[in-house]
Amino acid sequence: MASKLYRYRKNSWRFAVSQGFTKVTDPVTGKTRLKRNQKWFTITARTRKEAEAKMAEILDQLNKGTYVEPSKKTLAEFLREDFIPHLQAKGRSPSTVRGYQINIEQHIIPHLGDLPLEKIAPIHIEGWLNTVTLTNGGRPTARSLQYWRAILHRALEYAVEMDLLPRNPVDKVKPPKVERRKPESFSREELEKILDAAKSSRYYALIATAAMTGARLGELLALRWDAVDFEQGTITIRRTLLDTGNQRTGREPFFKETTKDNEIRVVPMAAPLVSILKNWRKRWIEERMAIGGGYFDRFNLVFPTETGWPMSESNINRDWKVIFEKAGVRKLSPHKLRHSFATRALDAGADLDTVAAILGHSSVLVTKQFYVDSREEAKKSAVNRLADFLLSTGSLDARS
Repeated sequence: MASKLYRYRKNSWRFAVSQGFTKVTDPVTGKTRLKRNQKWFTITARTRKEAEAKMAEILDQLNKGTYVEPSKKTLAEFLREDFIPHLQAKGRSPSTVRGYQINIEQHIIPHLGDLPLEKIAPIHIEGWLNTVTLTNGGRPTARSLQYWRAILHRALEYAVEMDLLPRNPVDKVKPPKVERRKPESFSREELEKILDAAKSSRYYALIATAAMTGARLGELLALRWDAVDFEQGTITIRRTLLDTGNQRTGREPFFKETTKDNEIRVVPMAAPLVSILKNWRKRWIEERMAIGGGYFDRFNLVFPTETGWPMSESNINRDWKVIFEKAGVRKLSPHKLRHSFATRALDAGADLDTVAAILGHSSVLVTKQFYVDSREEAKKSAVNRLADFLLSTGSLDARS
């Protein structure tokens, strides 16, 4: 039997549920009496109608035996103290667990971490997905939002399994829709301008390698010199940088010892790239000697900072925009160099299977989906050139 619902304070309501009686003996008089056992519930609601609906739901759960006691933990405490150890206990690989930790610490906890676990509602999650920004102030892609939502969903699903939540609030929040857009890439003329503008910067070799191999930026930032074979003219891509760490605080960088597609691939280097990397190697040795080895020796990265520490993608995004502006080209993200490699290679006559293998795509369908559409202008140009040729030879009469 439940007591009447009453307002406790603003947006807060209380009611009690009788749980029978207990015999209590007075230690002085020795008399026995019955004491009513009650369990009090506090509900957060703006209106009485909303509070009554929540009260009815709790009573229904009590009758069915499915009621879950609210957890006093915050979301941050649950994620750090329960969910991450759960992943480790389940035998997830260190790189997988670390990937979860990075995304949780950078994108979930700063926005939702202070909320009590029991009070997380769909409105909080939807608000987070609609307003979250990156460290540079920009909006994340829909794919990133989908991934972060999936992490939170998995974490709160574990909370439901452990009877810390009655249901998963993420279920009521639709994942962001990913709109397929035609991938952007730099033209051959733009690439020439970018490389020319970057020649005097520390980024020249990195930009040239990205443009001439199609490797992901994270893969290049994790590249070690022992993966560069000048004699064979190849680069072996076997890992990626997940977390730059922090040199000042001593937080270690984290490298995932596999690529995004969990495969090792060998990418050939064109002769000009071999020369560029050999010249960069000389400068790298000079910088290493200037500080006495240090992180240069420890990490042996091909493209580190001036101290030998891993480069930050956010700093690269910022600095490369300056180079792109100097070159007078569109300020696309560095990742577009990967798109540019694919489209330029296809334009030059390379087949899809070869390009897919170089890029490390799991299927040629991925390559086709992302890059073939971007060649529409090239196809139009080819058709127009053919028409011009036929007109010039008199084979085609535009007046007929």
